[in-house]
Amino acid sequence: NQNQNPLLTSAKDENAILPGGARATVILDDGTKISLDSLAVDSTILLNGYAIVKDENGLLTYSLIDGQHKDQQVVYNTIVTPKGGEYKLNLPDGTRIWVNASSKVRYPLNFAKDSREVQLEGEAFFDVKHIREGERDLPFIVFTNGQKLEVLGTIFNINSYGEQVETTLVEGAVKLNFKGLAPRYLAPNEQSSYNEKENVVEVREVDPYYTTAWKNQKFAFDDASMYEVMETIARWYDVEVSYEGDFSESSFNGTISRYEGFENLLEIIELTGKVKFKVSGRRVVVMN
Repeated sequence: NQNQNPLLTSAKDENAILPGGARATVILDDGTKISLDSLAVDSTILLNGYAIVKDENGLLTYSLIDGQHKDQQVVYNTIVTPKGGEYKLNLPDGTRIWVNASSKVRYPLNFAKDSREVQLEGEAFFDVKHIREGERDLPFIVFTNGQKLEVLGTIFNINSYGEQVETTLVEGAVKLNFKGLAPRYLAPNEQSSYNEKENVVEVREVDPYYTTAWKNQKFAFDDASMYEVMETIARWYDVEVSYEGDFSESSFNGTISRYEGFENLLEIIELTGKVKFKVSGRRVVVMN
């Protein structure tokens, strides 16, 4: 049964547009780069007293081999995902991080006496383990485009792809610091939006389902503009998007699997009657 849809070439074509998957590079403290795609499943890397293991589900787990390294100088690794890549990390302290496509996270393997500090570009979902050292709690700090987020043990998402840093709190509490602004505190189901250029922060109530759907293998859109929808799709399927016409009035609601075939995905969006697509190679033209 031949596929009659002329929208795309057959999936057998090596240029077929496929959904993203577990693809990333880890940069060790000494600058060594390890491609996780080419690393064998269940292989172990030994590094500065740590074991790093990759499993078949795109999860990288760090564990301390002995307790000697806790008080040494902090060792950092960095994970970088391309367009169409994602990865999950288990850090030695028990914190879990899901890293979305086109993102970069620098994270400590051990931690200083007073805090655990992470730097983020792009998007990541954090499930932070509460750590107590003696008499005090050890804060977990995430720096993103002029925003400093501080938590003790919390679940949250940060999206910093555009000019806004959007922080969505799922569980727990977070404190946000900005240069020259009073600190802000988020409660669960609240989202802050911070623009470093304008140095303005706004907080609103949201349904975290939409913000965090990506880590549950879904695209979920709630009154999203066609531009937002296509930007998200382009990042995951690694395609270029251009527009013929004005789509500023078009919005899209719905949930779709992130592993949907590209052709099916476009057909589903076309069913809204708001848009048509033309695909040529890895270029997608959005038309009225």
